[in-house]
Amino acid sequence: MCDRNLTWSGWYRFFINNISAQIPDTCVKIYRCGTYIPLWICGGHPTVQDGVVTRDVCGNDGKYCCYYGSYPIKIKACPDNYYVYELVSPTLCNSAYCAVYPSVDPCYNYTVLDNPWRATTYGSGSNCDQSVSWSGWYRLFINNMSTHIPDTCVARYRCGTDIALWIRGGHPTVQDGVVTRDVCGHAYSYCCFYGSYPIKVKACPDNYYVYELVRTTLCNSAYCAVINITPQKECTSQTFGECFENLLKQIMNITAQVLPLNTVTNILNVAFNTSDKILELLSSAKPTELAFYGNSMLKTSEKLISTLVKPTDTSANVSFTLATVEGQVFMIGPNVTLNKIPQLDTTNSSVDIDLIGIAKNNNES
Repeated sequence: MCDRNLTWSGWYRFFINNISAQIPDTCVKIYRCGTYIPLWICGGHPTVQDGVVTRDVCGNDGKYCCYYGSYPIKIKACPDNYYVYELVSPTLCNSAYCAVYPSVDPCYNYTVLDNPWRATTYGSGSNCDQSVSWSGWYRLFINNMSTHIPDTCVARYRCGTDIALWIRGGHPTVQDGVVTRDVCGHAYSYCCFYGSYPIKVKACPDNYYVYELVRTTLCNSAYCAVINITPQKECTSQTFGECFENLLKQIMNITAQVLPLNTVTNILNVAFNTSDKILELLSSAKPTELAFYGNSMLKTSEKLISTLVKPTDTSANVSFTLATVEGQVFMIGPNVTLNKIPQLDTTNSSVDIDLIGIAKNNNES
């Protein structure tokens, strides 16, 4: 089939067997849709509020999803959850517009991808996403914590691979719907020296993102992930208190029992920076309101620091220093050989705690 032979005029709505359909906005394999070059739209579908938009039209050559480019078309989202298109003759034969059934919202229909090695704090490795059979939409986690693909440059030899992949163009808002983003990998002092196939990204109402991942162009390369605990982008001086509570709720909802030190310190930095902003905005607030935020911050800090406690047979310790906070954590196990726990010291304070005696009184737990 070749849509170049047709005389197009005006606007069209797609159906398949009398069921409403739409032009796909993700890559379509070659030799599909009854033609040699199946056409799809790049840039995602609009919302009703967007009105009429223009989208580029792409065709796959078997290696690159947008190798063939056709004339742009106009698209409009309609109130009853369908789309209409002002179609034009494609640039070449054999090419034709594809149609698919509308998909369910990927915010509630995704596959969980939880690989700790994808963290930007993880070193190099031999993982390669070219060998993965990707299908549909994915939400990224690290140790049960929601994450997102970084949208700023990631150094090479990170994320458990050689070429650490990030997305260029930033993340969308919920109002943006599904968007397309280029995928980049750093090398030779250039953040986008390596380019992989574009992917679809969608922002979801509960402050997370989903991605329609595809095989990467080369090995060893893999998608990276960073912790997704941040204040909401829509925060204003009038709603900052609500945003702060939302941030603390994200932290309290962490289900991971143990987290790496750098993950904990990164989240603590976000929380403390946000609390500093709260103090600036609430300089004239009531004492009860300030006490509420202070107690919430203490509970959050306790929650995070508790994830630094790792099971041990003997003893272990970890220390961290932030701009306004210092911390030390000491752990003992059933086979501890120390007679006394070393004094826990920070710049302006110290404390002696008989953890060995406490553990013995609690059956060494």
